[in-house]
Amino acid sequence: MRPVRLPATGQQPQSVTLPLGKGRKLSLAPGETLKVPVMFQSDKKQDDFSSKVVINSNDPTQAEVKVEVKAFVKRMVWQEPAGGIVIRTLDAGPGVSSKVHLENRMPEPLQLEYSGTNIPGLQVQIDELSEGRIYDVTATMSEKLEPGTLEGAVVFRTGWSNEPQLIVPVWLTLIRYVEASPRAIYVDPVQSQPKKKTVSLQFYGDAATRATSATCTLPDVQVTLGRVQKVPPRGKPGRLIFKAYQRATVIVPPASKIPPEGVYIEFTTTDPQCPTVKVLVTTNKQQWSGLTYGRKAGRLQR
Repeated sequence: MRPVRLPATGQQPQSVTLPLGKGRKLSLAPGETLKVPVMFQSDKKQDDFSSKVVINSNDPTQAEVKVEVKAFVKRMVWQEPAGGIVIRTLDAGPGVSSKVHLENRMPEPLQLEYSGTNIPGLQVQIDELSEGRIYDVTATMSEKLEPGTLEGAVVFRTGWSNEPQLIVPVWLTLIRYVEASPRAIYVDPVQSQPKKKTVSLQFYGDAATRATSATCTLPDVQVTLGRVQKVPPRGKPGRLIFKAYQRATVIVPPASKIPPEGVYIEFTTTDPQCPTVKVLVTTNKQQWSGLTYGRKAGRLQR
């Protein structure tokens, strides 16, 4: 954690908003200096890392200040990809797999042994490429994947007394041929007026796919479909990217009109493998979060 110095150089008191949660407001007298601690999470990061802290104030000459934060995260075991084992596929399996490359950055040899995982049906194979130094780990699903994202981990024994375990994150994502982004629309329980939201339907199969209609059991939810936009090839070869998308404008009613269990918007598409796609409209933040950010696996078996 490092402090950032914020001097007030003007002639008038300044109101400063810091990016903490919804924003923490502080006042500085002319000539006063404020030290703000800046801390970042090093989880799932390695080597060079940079980010920016944006500070807003009522200073007429410089209302926004951006402070660059740089760090170097040294890992005992370097991994590629940095996010761990990532399976992102249209194929539900079983048999889908992914690989993570591990390199020992410590002088002591690494004695990598599989310990456990909290992902049901995940099989792990370790290949030692250089004794005690370099390993490839292949993870294969022996069961079918469910739509959405599941976050878990694999645990290894290292043979080191000071760091006996190595935990490698696991991300499993089964993508449907038509994906809705977001998969759920959150309506704040205090919302008292209708609001406009946007849903993007992403087509991974045929670029000519489109949504033909959208219905909702609650008439107050109004949906207007836009035109299909094709996406040119981009990114690394083999990377799974949607070929076209179609935006839908959604007018959601005040929260008082949405039932506790929420309501679904159902989109009808021309894709034979994914003829319908549902988007939940809810005032339940936990429901919304589960669909938006995915599920977490259970207790880690070590």
